[in-house]
Amino acid sequence: MFVLLGGLTLAAGMGAAAALGVGAFTAFWGGPGFGGMMGAVLHYSRTEGM
Repeated sequence: MFVLLGGLTLAAGMGAAAALGVGAFTAFWGGPGFGGMMGAVLHYSRTEGM
C-alpha cells in the first residue's frame, strides 16, 4: 500500500517528501479508505494555508 499510494501521489504532481508522507500515513492507518482520505486532507490543508 505504501509504494502504491506513494507512487500515485508522486505521479499526480505532489512533491517526493509529501508523497512519501501520504503513502506512510495510508499504510499506517490500514488502506486507502481512511488513511488515504486523511493523508490527502492534511496535505491539502497545509498547501492551502489553512
